[in-house]
Parts: sequence; C-alpha cells; structure tokens
Amino acid sequence: MRTLVASQWISGLATAAVLTLGLTATAAPQDPSAAAPDTATNSPAPTQEVARYGQPTLYGHDLVPMITFYESLGFEELYRMPEDGEGPPVFATLQNDTFFLALASADELSDATGLEFGPLSGKRRSNDLTVLVEDVDKTWRAAVRAGGRPVLRPKDFWWGERGGFVSDPAGNYVHISTHHE
Repeated sequence: MRTLVASQWISGLATAAVLTLGLTATAAPQDPSAAAPDTATNSPAPTQEVARYGQPTLYGHDLVPMITFYESLGFEELYRMPEDGEGPPVFATLQNDTFFLALASADELSDATGLEFGPLSGKRRSNDLTVLVEDVDKTWRAAVRAGGRPVLRPKDFWWGERGGFVSDPAGNYVHISTHHE
C-alpha cells in the first residue's frame, strides 16, 4: 500500500507541476531583434525554459488540518492525492484566484527522496506565505479559529501596511496583510 501511495503521489506531484507550472518546451527566443546564431562557432541561439505559473509548496505531517486552515483564507482545494480518499492525503493543490498553493506530506517526500522536508522548528523561519486580504483583523481571527496559532496580532506597520502573523497547523508562518490606501 505504501509503495502504491508513494508512486501515486509522485505521479500526482508531476502532474500538478505540469498543470500549475505549465512548463513549455525549450525554445529559442521569439524576439525578432534577438541576435542570430553565432555562425563562427555554429552555436545555437540561447534557449530558456518558460514557466507560466508557479506555486509554493508547504510541508506538514497531517495535511487535513492544513487544507481546512487554507480554505479559511479563501483557498479552494483543486486536487488531492490519493484521489480515491483511501488513506490520508499526501499531496493537495489549492487555488485562490490566480494563486496556487501545494501542500505535501513531509514524511512521504522525505522517504521518497532521502531529503529532509518539513517546517522549521523553534523560532527561526526562512520564509512565510503572505496572503493579501481586504480585512486583516477578520481574516486573522478566522485563520486562528481554523487551527492557526497566533504569532503576532494584526497591527499597523510604519511602511504603510496592516498585517498579522499566524502559523498554519504544520508551523509555517502565514502573513495576513493589506496595504493602506
């Protein structure tokens, strides 16, 4: 069962990456003013990969409370792996307007790759997820009711922003923010 779930998860991760990243085939630049290939060395024109969409991936040990938490911030679940509901989810893709968010099982990905995944412990964080909303205070309270841990109550910052922080059920920092008009 674990091997089946892992192979389905990896297949689902690849499918989600293709769907959300939308990587195109390697192609030469389309700019007509771009330099022609260097005929002296027969070098082809530079190529580049073009990503149409990107998504951050947050890791946790139990994705169900994470899904519930991000739904409280306005995200809608698009995909869950395994799809048949047999066993806990090991991967999910959520969307809020044009923003995609992936949630993945730190345990499954660590087992599959041999790399360490998961939220940082303690007070140090290397990143956060910022969600811009109309009403910071209302959204902050809803996020706490949905399982977020209060980190910093909403307040006005000198740079013209009102924001507050919670951590999601896996411990990832989420900055709930709006800019003052």
